[in-house]
Amino acid sequence: MKQVNGQLLLIGLIAGLTAALLVLGASAQPSFSSILYAASALPVLIVGLGWGNVAAIAAVATAAVIGALVISPLFALAMAIFTLLPAGWLSHLANLARPASEIGGPDDLLAWYPLSDILLHLCALVSVAVIFLGVMIGYGPELTGQMVDLLMASVADRDPTLAADPASVEQIKSMMVLLLPIVQGGMWVLMLFAAYYIAMRVVSASGRALRPREICRRRCG
Repeated sequence: MKQVNGQLLLIGLIAGLTAALLVLGASAQPSFSSILYAASALPVLIVGLGWGNVAAIAAVATAAVIGALVISPLFALAMAIFTLLPAGWLSHLANLARPASEIGGPDDLLAWYPLSDILLHLCALVSVAVIFLGVMIGYGPELTGQMVDLLMASVADRDPTLAADPASVEQIKSMMVLLLPIVQGGMWVLMLFAAYYIAMRVVSASGRALRPREICRRRCG
C-alpha cells in the first residue's frame, strides 16, 4: 500500500485553511464577497497544480470541515460545490497528460488535457452549482418577483418620475427569472477560470508546474 506523504497533507491543510478564511471573509464583507469567494479557489488550484491530487483533496477536506464547524454543514456543502470541488477538479484535469504519439504527435512530447475541455468541465460544474443554489434558496418567479419589487420601490423612492408601469414591471419579472441564473453562472465561470489562470502563473513562476503554459510558438511565431 502506497504511503501518503505527510508533507503533501500539511501543504493541503494550509491551503484549505487559507481557502476557508477567504470564504469566511467573504461572508463578513458583502461588498467584496464575489471576489473573495472566487479567490478562495486559488489555494486549492495552486496546491493541486503544483503538488498534485493528494494536496488538493486535503485542501478541499480541510476547508469544508472548517466551514462546517464555524458556520454550518450546509454552508460547507455550498462552499464545496461552488468553489472547492471545481477548483480541485480543474487542477486534476490540468495535470492529465499522455504521450503525444498516441494521437499522432512526436514521440518525445506529451499531450496535455485540452484547455477547451477543461473549460467545458468548468461550465458543467457551475451549472450543477447554480441548480443546487436554486433548489436550496427556493429560486423561482416568486423570489425574483420580490427582488424586482424591492428594486422598483427603491427607484420610485429616489425619483417618483422613474416609476415603471405595472406591465413593464411584469415584463422585467419574467425576464429576470430566466436571465439571473445565466448571468450568475457566466460570471462565476469567468471568475473561476481567471483564478485558474492566476494559479497557473503562480505555480509556473515557482517552478513546480507540471503542465507547461498555454503558448503557441510554432504557429503564432
